[in-house]
Amino acid sequence: LDLLLDQKTYKVDHKISERLRDIANEIGFLRGGPRDVVELHSAAVKNKTRGVPRQKAKAYFTEGKFLAFGVLGHLTSFYRNRSIFVSSR
Repeated sequence: LDLLLDQKTYKVDHKISERLRDIANEIGFLRGGPRDVVELHSAAVKNKTRGVPRQKAKAYFTEGKFLAFGVLGHLTSFYRNRSIFVSSR
């Protein structure tokens, strides 16, 4: 979340999409699913918004949704690639 806000504010490239793909791959290797992504997202946002100014908490919440959708998209690709590999055997 901090890297994404930093990237948006200062126009730097933290390779967020690659990091999201890595997270999705880890979740996939652990046989996690969408519910796990939602639980991780909820816990992260809850942790990051504790004790921060309202405006920053709002930014974490808003941007966190985009990160969660990104992880879900990469997780979908992870499982799609696995199913194509298994069905082609």
